Amino acid sequence: MIDKIFITKLLVSFFVGGGVIALLSILAKKYQKYGGIILSMPSTMTLGLFFIGWSQGVDIALEANLAIPIGIAIDLVFFTTFVYAAQIGNSKLNSLISANLISVLIWGLLAYFITSQKFNNITYGIIIYIFMVFISFILLSRKRNYENKKVIKKITYFQIFSRVIFSGIIITTAVLLSKIVDPIWGGILSIFPVAFLSSMNMLLYYRGRDFIKSVSQTTPLSSFFFVFYSFMAFIFFRLGIFWGTIICQLITVILMFLSKDIIKRISSK
Repeated sequence: MIDKIFITKLLVSFFVGGGVIALLSILAKKYQKYGGIILSMPSTMTLGLFFIGWSQGVDIALEANLAIPIGIAIDLVFFTTFVYAAQIGNSKLNSLISANLISVLIWGLLAYFITSQKFNNITYGIIIYIFMVFISFILLSRKRNYENKKVIKKITYFQIFSRVIFSGIIITTAVLLSKIVDPIWGGILSIFPVAFLSSMNMLLYYRGRDFIKSVSQTTPLSSFFFVFYSFMAFIFFRLGIFWGTIICQLITVILMFLSKDIIKRISSK
């Protein structure tokens, strides 16, 4: 049942969630050396699970968390589809339309199938996730047309604004669907790749279709941090949704800093 208190929590989810995404985006813009790590943090997923837990209880957040591994597998299908669909057409506009339309459509169909089947078997989810890491890593490592150089991605204020609005909508919708439909919907929707979509569209527009393939090679291995956060959530959310979220995010960020060079070396081979 939706009451005034829950509606208030939805509004808080939108504004606070969007505000946190804005802060992270501004930090990434200011500290470009660490911009890649900041933007790669599982921020939307973290906020989605947090606000589900805050508004409906830790048990519901943990139920939504069961869908994270299979949801990340769907995201990897999305990433790979985006890169390959961008090769369609002879113009930049055709590449943008093809990449966005086809990848979002496939993500939507897969997400609907998973949620309609109430898929909450984390063991099968992990198996499918590992399989997709392997497949997407192979596909995204083929035919490198650009030397894989370090690229400084300048973040515009339009990117920040659009990411804030879109992230706020995703977080709020995840909380709402977990309440009125099923927590699995909230888990799947909380990991919609907002940051990836906005960043890759900017790179596709300014650098071209060949370039995005070279910079997407670390994506399959980097997705591990999302699944790692999900595992930590099962342990630390029992301490309470606030402190559980803080601890999980802190451990995940530390691991990201420690392993970023290893992931780069593996992906560049």
